[in-house]
Amino acid sequence: MKPEINSVDPKPCLFTTIYTSGWAWRIHPRLYIIPSELVDGVSEGVLAVDETRVSANLVLYLPRTGIALVWCREDLSLESVALSDGDPSDAVRYCHAYENPYRWMIQEQQTIENTWGFDDHGRLLMFIKSGNEIQNGLCLKDYLTKELLEAWDQGEMVKVWQCIPCGVLNSTSERKGRCGSCGEQLTLTTHPAEDQDVSIQTLENVIHQLGYDPVLCRQGPQAWLLRKGSAEMHLRYARDEASLCADILLVRIGHETKRKELYHYLLKENIKLDAFGFSIQEDKVVISLLITARSIKEQEMSTLFEDLLKKSDDYDNHLVSVFGAEWL
Repeated sequence: MKPEINSVDPKPCLFTTIYTSGWAWRIHPRLYIIPSELVDGVSEGVLAVDETRVSANLVLYLPRTGIALVWCREDLSLESVALSDGDPSDAVRYCHAYENPYRWMIQEQQTIENTWGFDDHGRLLMFIKSGNEIQNGLCLKDYLTKELLEAWDQGEMVKVWQCIPCGVLNSTSERKGRCGSCGEQLTLTTHPAEDQDVSIQTLENVIHQLGYDPVLCRQGPQAWLLRKGSAEMHLRYARDEASLCADILLVRIGHETKRKELYHYLLKENIKLDAFGFSIQEDKVVISLLITARSIKEQEMSTLFEDLLKKSDDYDNHLVSVFGAEWL
């Protein structure tokens, strides 16, 4: 059984990107700590507390240790979590703090269980990456020292960079700063170089899992067309930009279409859709998905594509019947 947060524990808030969502703990007036996997391939997201939603930017990315920090420009009404000075062995309770965060990662929900550790005073003590034992947990006080936290009080959204060779954290507003320890250039990148051909092969594996023949679906060396019902999904992989775009043309806006009501409906739906988004291209309504190559993984993409195709097959029927849109 998963540990649960009881009423005396500090509460996290939800951090969401275009790809996924998870929990963030407030540790400083405008700083929130999250698992680094939530910002793989992105540099910003949205923090949500009750009905309030504000943007947050990445200021610290430590994929080796599994944590990241995001900076919020607004002061949310959420309790800050103090960092504990204790030893990890002193932690008395652990919390997964997950409430269906990976809404479209059906299988991943069973395996991703990053754990946060608290001492007996409710102070945040450690972080345990998924798959690690408690004794391998990261003592947060060792990384987020008083000096580093004070760095954010010196200016707006000051970033902390990690020197990859020696692992030292440095606070600086310069994007090309040098490590004060070894002199090497610092990095905050979330887009490491990778073999692009692997992403293309992964995509074709996903297409095959969905029941299509990748060869017959090809529209070019880096483009595919998938059909489900009345929906057609156009996939385009941009090698140079290391990104994948999936577009589905739904309906045409005709002379008899209730344009104002249709636009209002699409805007409301865009607020609800985490991974997808509606747009208008000339006189056509399009639902799209844009992800980075780093995020192209068979299990997640298969679920995403199935969901996108199903939603599209439902949406075009709704737009035609309710708003008088035209079939393509």
